[in-house]
Amino acid sequence: MTGATLGSGEPSRRHGLLSWKPRRRSLAARLKLAAGAVPALAAPSPVVDSSGLIGSVLTPAEVATARDALADDPRLTTEERTCLDADLDRVLDNLEALAQANETVLELRETQVTAPAQTATIRAWLAAAAPLPDPPVDLPAMADLDAVQQRLDQAAAAVAAQQDRLTTLEQELTEDAEALPAWRRQREGLHQQAQDLDDELAGVLAAVTDDADLLPRRWLLEGQRDRLRAEALVLELKVTGAETSRALTQARRDEARLALDQARVRHAWLTAALDARRRDEAAQLRDATEAAQVAVADAHPPVRALARANAELAEATQAVDHRSAALTDGLAATIAVSSHTHSPR
Repeated sequence: MTGATLGSGEPSRRHGLLSWKPRRRSLAARLKLAAGAVPALAAPSPVVDSSGLIGSVLTPAEVATARDALADDPRLTTEERTCLDADLDRVLDNLEALAQANETVLELRETQVTAPAQTATIRAWLAAAAPLPDPPVDLPAMADLDAVQQRLDQAAAAVAAQQDRLTTLEQELTEDAEALPAWRRQREGLHQQAQDLDDELAGVLAAVTDDADLLPRRWLLEGQRDRLRAEALVLELKVTGAETSRALTQARRDEARLALDQARVRHAWLTAALDARRRDEAAQLRDATEAAQVAVADAHPPVRALARANAELAEATQAVDHRSAALTDGLAATIAVSSHTHSPR
């Protein structure tokens, strides 16, 4: 059988074929990122334009049928059958990549429809956001030190989480701005590669007359061409939707900044509240000690000595408690900073 293969069966690199992998996180996924305190839109799902998708009349079932026919073709050598089988695997890969690219196209189109309303919602919420109450934390007057410390730990975690969110959004803005020229170049390159494949396909159709020989080659070239066209369409939508996406990310960044500022205010207030509770507790202990000393002033000398020893022990214990609390606060702050500094982006 003449010209039964397209080569060695290895993936072609002649046209720089791409396997579509959304960069870092697809725009659609990023637009679903929670917007903190901003209420979610309750609007129904929009009608997404599905026109202009790059389609294929070929199905995986047809490829499977062709594979079975090749297995039973007595004209093929083992080497030819192996190479054609590899080509059919690549045909299936192209179909899968084409379907994924078309799905990404629909997601991008949906975000271009929904993003302006989401941006407007966040901006309206920010414009109407009221200042924090005074005090910014609803803390029971009788809360003990452990309860206040627990609230402070929660506030520290909230600060770290909002800082991470703000950093992520700022990084996305920077990366998308830098990627825009590359998207344009890649889009033009994909269009040219698809045109080259179209020209090659025309040459194959003119030169090959054996249908059994032509079919796998035509499927492979058509699949590679359609795959590149679909990936070019994805990049086209990323370019045309860049401003819409950027406006939404900027709004979310501003909301994250406000949330971080408020989290820091709560953390500072709770830190001061914890210090005040510790001072109050120290004053109460000191008053109790002084009262006990007055009560035993006229007591037997051994009793007075025991009272003084108890007072000194209480003061020493309190000093240790204060030192331990300070070390704990410092360690928590260090861990929070370290976690933020070394957290993966």
